[in-house]
Amino acid sequence: MGRRADHTRTELRQMILDAATGLIDRAGPAGLSARAVARKIGYSVGTIYNLFDDLDDLVWQINGRTLDSLQTNLAAAATGSGAEPRVRRLAQAYLDFVTTYPKRWALVLENRPGAAAPPRWYSDRIGGLFDLAEAALADYFPDAAAGARRRSAYVLWAGLTGIALLRETASLPTDIEPATLVTDLVDTHLAGIAGERTERPPRATATHGRAAKGGRR
Repeated sequence: MGRRADHTRTELRQMILDAATGLIDRAGPAGLSARAVARKIGYSVGTIYNLFDDLDDLVWQINGRTLDSLQTNLAAAATGSGAEPRVRRLAQAYLDFVTTYPKRWALVLENRPGAAAPPRWYSDRIGGLFDLAEAALADYFPDAAAGARRRSAYVLWAGLTGIALLRETASLPTDIEPATLVTDLVDTHLAGIAGERTERPPRATATHGRAAKGGRR
């Protein structure tokens, strides 16, 4: 295929990402290759590698766009009043997204042997998703250290991701709906948080502390 110059670098980059995403939507991660993308856009494979370092770089960029879309959906769902409704809306929005774009999400979850560590900007996007989950749970930890909220967000996120993975790999029994599992997950998680707060002994006040010291004299 001869060299072309019909598009700017910005236009070509967008074309490549759109074409690659289309291939993934049709055939999943296995359908993605530089040659397949090149054929789809009518350019040479070399054009792709002039704009992306390698295929892993292209995958990071595709996944970055997927994470951006997910974050937009989750941010919209996590607005509004009520701590419990916010968590439920966020969890449902996650399920809706991965159900709508299962193959894109499969690429996000795919373990690519030999792939380099994710770039910093990609890790930051992942962190932004955890931030949304942590913010939705914030009202459940009014007096707790930030670490407790963060761990709770990670637990919730891990559970949602596990359900999505089971759904994608057809590992769920046919009589169990992913939406039911998400509801059960949120119910159990929030009940656990509430139970932990109820069982946690009250902190001693400064006055109590001084009285205790005085009593030992």
